[in-house]
Amino acid sequence: MDAPGRSLAPVSAGRDSPAAAAGMPLFVVADQLAEKLLTDLLEHPLSGQAARLPGFERIRLAGTEWTVVRPAAGAEVRGLLYRGLGAEDYRRLDAYWGVSEGLYRRLPVTVSVGSGSASSEETALTYLPTAKTLRRYR
Repeated sequence: MDAPGRSLAPVSAGRDSPAAAAGMPLFVVADQLAEKLLTDLLEHPLSGQAARLPGFERIRLAGTEWTVVRPAAGAEVRGLLYRGLGAEDYRRLDAYWGVSEGLYRRLPVTVSVGSGSASSEETALTYLPTAKTLRRYR
């Protein structure tokens, strides 16, 4: 698979289940999941807020147009923060990113929203590639 999966099959329940994620904001790099694609996938309109993910960098997967986010000291990734997502939204996102196939993991991260003295930190979820995905595109 050259891109995240598009099957909407259910994923496992538990702490990492879509229900557990419901209500958590989602951080995405703008070109990872364009707002129109996200809106089409979730079947409802969304509006992202500019946010930054410190301690991570964006890299392009070899031989593809896809970028992924990975930890990197001193780096920062700019993206969008989406709020108001429910369990069904995360079920669809997990399926899109291939969570049940072991391609990506949905993990909590700390993002910065706003700038200057108005800046605040917030916990959000993001999709990070697994070693399986990174090995495949070396």
